[in-house]
Amino acid sequence: MPTYYNQGVGGNYPERMKLRTVATLNSQDITGNKSNITIACYGYYDYPEYNVVNPTDGAYYLKIDDVTKKSGTQNLNFAGTSSTNQVLIFSWTGDVAHAADGSKTINIKAYQDCPGVSTLDYLYGSNNWTLPTIPRAS
Repeated sequence: MPTYYNQGVGGNYPERMKLRTVATLNSQDITGNKSNITIACYGYYDYPEYNVVNPTDGAYYLKIDDVTKKSGTQNLNFAGTSSTNQVLIFSWTGDVAHAADGSKTINIKAYQDCPGVSTLDYLYGSNNWTLPTIPRAS
């Protein structure tokens, strides 16, 4: 099944912190005209000159088409992370309904607040993913 990858950035110093979104199409229900997808968001610190400290608790959310699908508060440790050693911020699996013609493009918004890291502040990404069209009877 298709997988979609995209990047987001950190707040104050976007070149230092990266947010990676991985969205996977698990299945499509032709009768129900919907897709089951999994979205996982990862973060990593890409600035080896600075040893990032463990932030205090920060809010996070995942929105699909501006509807909150997952939210909460957590404390993430980005120390020692890199593009090949990322930390999972959150994941979500669920269904998204398609339009009557079987088409669907979703907007994925991911956010993680990092209030204890002054050089970071937050992670944010907003990306669009066009799902494969579900065939409709004519």
